[in-house]
Amino acid sequence: LIQQDRLDDALQMFDRVIEVCNRLGPGRDYRKILAKALLNQAVIRQKQGDLEASTELFEESLAIHVEVLGEMHPEAAEAYQNIAAIYGIQDRHDDAIHFAYKALQIRRKELGMDHPYTIDCLRYYLERKFCKAAAINMKGLTLAKAGGDYADAVKLFLEALEIYMEMGCEVHPVTASVYENMAAAYISADRLGEGGASRADAPKIYR
Repeated sequence: LIQQDRLDDALQMFDRVIEVCNRLGPGRDYRKILAKALLNQAVIRQKQGDLEASTELFEESLAIHVEVLGEMHPEAAEAYQNIAAIYGIQDRHDDAIHFAYKALQIRRKELGMDHPYTIDCLRYYLERKFCKAAAINMKGLTLAKAGGDYADAVKLFLEALEIYMEMGCEVHPVTASVYENMAAAYISADRLGEGGASRADAPKIYR
């Protein structure tokens, strides 16, 4: 039904699966089927554009997976990846990074670092960290351009810079951008007499 784009019909079928599983009780196999049904419903809701309902279903499915299989079970990796992806779509960077890392830990332990599944997990984990750093950098830039608290702007730039450094981006255009934004904030703070930052600090940032 999903492949035929009959999403509402598919939702109804999974509703029946969930109802049957709930009637059958707390058996491990039934709980696994329930988690899978909730996962499929989450995917359908996401396809329909209902991110709120989709997120709730992903979270419920994940909770059952962890309850039945354990937090670091190999089959839980897919559940972590799914929840990380839905959080990533909503720019919930910390949540996405947290679950992407859990998926990466499991894949690395079970499959090794060279396996395609592990590489995909690593790629997504780094992508979410990169997005978080970019968002923080932009927040600092917006604050500085608005003539706000330059000290707070610099704190944001330093936070973004720390993430980029953790990712090995010491020499990278995005890191240079943060340095440039930070230098400009130092200069603006000096010009406006806010103290704490000196125009003489700017050349150090550009190095």
